[in-house]
Amino acid sequence: MPQTIEERRRRTAEAAMVVALCFAVAIPEGYDLQAIGVAAPRLVPALHLAKDQTGWAFSASLFGLILGAMVGGWLADRIGRKPVLVGSVAAFGAFSIATIGSSDFASL
Repeated sequence: MPQTIEERRRRTAEAAMVVALCFAVAIPEGYDLQAIGVAAPRLVPALHLAKDQTGWAFSASLFGLILGAMVGGWLADRIGRKPVLVGSVAAFGAFSIATIGSSDFASL
């Protein structure tokens, strides 16, 4: 069944919105991965981190990324992609805000 011009425009607008939302979610994630490298020169002396602790601090976001990819995909297949995406972004935001209160390695 051929689509009308209005249907095509609506679908194009919906697709553009999906791309824009995915881009809006990807930007903070990329920023988070890069921010630790910029923050490290001040973070290490402020929290009195040893070299092995610094490695753990740098690796934590990558471990979270791996875990999120494994669990998030599986969970999205079972309960839906939208709830998982919203939950993931909310968790990312909450944990990002929680890092503000880090006063030592244990709390980081």
